[in-house]
Amino acid sequence: STLGYKISDIVRDFLSGASDVLSRGKYLSIVTPDELNVEEFAENAGFNLVEKHFIYVHRNLTRKVSVLRK
Repeated sequence: STLGYKISDIVRDFLSGASDVLSRGKYLSIVTPDELNVEEFAENAGFNLVEKHFIYVHRNLTRKVSVLRK
């Protein structure tokens, strides 16, 4: 449950906080719904996209695994 918060807001805030605690050159991986534009949030938080992979769960659900580097 997201307790009524938008997933995009949760991811944006998480990446911003993670950017504050991760040292330069360190990696972070995050799993999100595939339709969420993680790349934009990551760039705004100071991360670069290294890899992304899609995991098909079932007919209406695919997850995106994004590997980011600070």
